[in-house]
Amino acid sequence: MLVIASSAYSATPADELAQAAAKPSCCQSLSSISQRKVLRPEQTLSLDSSSPHFDFGWGSAPFAIYSINPSAVRVVELQAASNFAFGKSVRSFPASKVIFFDADWIQIAFEPLSTPHLKEVGFAKSQVLTDRLRVPEKAVAMVIAADVQRVGLRAQAIEHRSSSTFAAAGLVAETGGSVNVVEYELLVYGSYDVLSFAPYR
Repeated sequence: MLVIASSAYSATPADELAQAAAKPSCCQSLSSISQRKVLRPEQTLSLDSSSPHFDFGWGSAPFAIYSINPSAVRVVELQAASNFAFGKSVRSFPASKVIFFDADWIQIAFEPLSTPHLKEVGFAKSQVLTDRLRVPEKAVAMVIAADVQRVGLRAQAIEHRSSSTFAAAGLVAETGGSVNVVEYELLVYGSYDVLSFAPYR
């Protein structure tokens, strides 16, 4: 599994919104983009100031577009990496929005399979903000974009901490797991692991 580590960050949500708003649109319409990323089972995505930007109706935002085969991919999971700033007590994650399109470039509704929640991944048990959703049957393209309308807002997610075993001074001890409600702030730019899964059998 791909694991994106948290990274130090200093830009404020207002700084990022101003930066995104100043970016010219990449194109007249998304349908004119012939080169799309291929949705693989596991891949990383970084949306930053060098990414193409487009106004989806909620303001200029960085995005990536993927070709998908809905008969081969039925579930997509986004795992957003946290950005932390020294001196700040609240964690930050990129605000994401997923849009599916059919062959006529008509937007299709989808079914969320979870609410945003913090999930431990990798041996280091890094925490990622996870969203899981079902791919519509007629979808041929998927856009992952920054939801600039939510940038700067505070949100909450459930955090599940698993138990850990450690050794110290010749003794082996175990810390218990926990479930907490964690507050976090939303940014424009950030990194994701994008996971896709085959149909349920």
